[in-house]
Amino acid sequence: MNLWALLDTQTKDVCTYLSDENHEITSGLSEEELSLFETNANLSFYTVFNRFLLASGILVLILALALLYFTRQ
Repeated sequence: MNLWALLDTQTKDVCTYLSDENHEITSGLSEEELSLFETNANLSFYTVFNRFLLASGILVLILALALLYFTRQ
């Protein structure tokens, strides 16, 4: 299975490759660019995930306090 991440500059290369599997790709990402992309993707994932956990924790705390408040009245 092949995975393509099509950048605007790769359109011609992709079309040529789809019609000729022996075509050598010339517009792909370098190892450095791919590594940087993966690093940034991982950092973004952890940032979003941590924000989600924080927001969920705050929501649970608020709900617990509200439940405690209303059960004491």
